[in-house]
Amino acid sequence: LKGDWAGVLAIARDETRDTRALKDLEIRALGELGNTDEMIAVYEASKAHLAPASLRFAQMVVLAYSGRPDAIALLRTDDSMQLNAEFISFWEAIAVFNAPGRRGEGRAMLERVAETSTIRTNREAALRYLAGPGGKPPNPPSPQAAVAVEQVVKRWYEAGTMRAAKLARSPFTVALIIANSLMFAAEHTVGGVEDAGTLVLLGALWPPLVTQNGEWWRLVTALFLHYGVAHFAINMASLSILGRMVETAFGSRRMLAIYALGGLGSMATVFAAMASGMSEADFVVGASGAVMALFGAWAARILRRYAQSRDVLDRQPVILMGLIVLIQCAVDLSVPQISFTAHISGFLIGFVKWLMLSREDAGRSPAG
Repeated sequence: LKGDWAGVLAIARDETRDTRALKDLEIRALGELGNTDEMIAVYEASKAHLAPASLRFAQMVVLAYSGRPDAIALLRTDDSMQLNAEFISFWEAIAVFNAPGRRGEGRAMLERVAETSTIRTNREAALRYLAGPGGKPPNPPSPQAAVAVEQVVKRWYEAGTMRAAKLARSPFTVALIIANSLMFAAEHTVGGVEDAGTLVLLGALWPPLVTQNGEWWRLVTALFLHYGVAHFAINMASLSILGRMVETAFGSRRMLAIYALGGLGSMATVFAAMASGMSEADFVVGASGAVMALFGAWAARILRRYAQSRDVLDRQPVILMGLIVLIQCAVDLSVPQISFTAHISGFLIGFVKWLMLSREDAGRSPAG
């Protein structure tokens, strides 16, 4: 409140107390004092241990004192931090002031904040900033620190894209859920969702009918049938989450391509295993292989991103993804009714398909 950032920095670095909860304030104090490189270094060292809200605030501070108002502006579409427009305007003004060649524009924005803001702390902070030592902005980040800033910018743009997409529909995901729901209703109407005869009648994958009658269409229809309420509910819940994530990040057509290829590929793999005698012949239904293909594509994206950035924030999703895969494999191998072959083949197909798509994109870009 007093603008004594040297005092704040001293408190945040007091070795006699637990100051882990003050890291975001330490980062801001360094920004206020013009120690840009040190501010970024502290952020890099502490970001893995910050709570989500503190991490977002620390990132905002890094962006503001590194002169990146373009990224700060994305806060206007972010409801997760529950920030009002005046607060965002203050930080935009700080970022513009620190942006190369925009000092005069930034001063004008800070003057408007000081004159019109209804938030007292914003007004006083703007006045203090304008009345600082010669109005000198913080030193620009060094080339090494600028790399870390670009990582933050990239994250904010990706998050902004995902938030914007959430406001729109995921048409293919919704269409697939509707199609599966209609078939599940048909199962119930015809003879029951756990009746083998009903499932085979409606299109379950039954090897003798494929090999003897040439009913290869069952590789497709079996993807839209489910055995029991639990099987249907789990697959649809997974499709709702993974489908929206993949469709938002990769686009509707690519999401559908991954889903279809994973579904058909997993059904073909299961059929080949049964036809060759490697596994016991039984009817097969379910969208699990297709859903696992979406998970495989998402896993490939996560691993690729970590391999490129080696950022600690990218390592956490990799660890979580690995745990999910291990748990899924353990469940598949311990429950006879679940097809481990369908799941693992679908996952691998989605994984490889995303790598192929990413290489195509790299080949089209000028840098690629």
